[in-house]
Amino acid sequence: MKATSQTATTILLLAVFGSLAFADALATDAPGPTEADYEAFAEDVLDPEFPDAKVRELVMRGLSNGEPRIVELTVRAIGEHAVRGALHTPVVTRSFSLVPGLHGFLTDYWRDELADFIGGGVEYSGGVEYVPLILATHFPPNDDLYRMIWEFHAHSGSAFATLLALNAGRYTTREADRLRMDSLTGDDILAFAAGALGIVMSKPKGGLEAVVSSLKHNPLSATMPVTKVAIRAYGRDALPVLRDALEAGDLPAAAASVVSGGIEALETGAATGPYGGIAQ
Repeated sequence: MKATSQTATTILLLAVFGSLAFADALATDAPGPTEADYEAFAEDVLDPEFPDAKVRELVMRGLSNGEPRIVELTVRAIGEHAVRGALHTPVVTRSFSLVPGLHGFLTDYWRDELADFIGGGVEYSGGVEYVPLILATHFPPNDDLYRMIWEFHAHSGSAFATLLALNAGRYTTREADRLRMDSLTGDDILAFAAGALGIVMSKPKGGLEAVVSSLKHNPLSATMPVTKVAIRAYGRDALPVLRDALEAGDLPAAAASVVSGGIEALETGAATGPYGGIAQ
């Protein structure tokens, strides 16, 4: 295909997706990146030496590409970057919100791909599971996004993906906080981490009690550093709950160690080590 024909095809695709804002930014005769380029793109996005402007250019070209695999790889690369940020893992800042038309493109892409995902028409989800998190990370949250998150949760059952998006959007509804607390009862380590991080952010009523209950009933809890961070998030208000739990004498040894350590940290005002805070 000639470059001029390729450009025209790109603009047509963008019109179909409702993201014509890409068109001006891609007005060039240069050949587009290949699938191999996008196989490596997930690593490039995380590389601090890889220029942000180049990242945005690759996003524009990837999402406007007619090959579904390249579009999927692009969405997944943005999504994996958002996952690391949502888990408070050190990650290079990327200004994806500056990509023209990205919000509209992802919204349309989500609707189309979710239909296939629900209907089982494809073997893979096309990266659709990342879309709510990407939107919550890079754009102002709103009621439409909140509904999107729960709609996907209803079909996927992925508490981890749902919790990351709820946390990134800083949603503190009763429904969101209930899922956070419920995640502390299971053995899904990723959902547990996301749920506890959400409790640190939201500090819901009953959240501390849910953390202490998880220490008593869920062996995973005492092994998770974020459990200690969640205790610390409630400050000295946590002390009566922690003391009561310790005095009851029915905590497993590892859980009792976490609780006693939390009491000591809060009483002394220690803000470093495992009981320190995280950016909220």
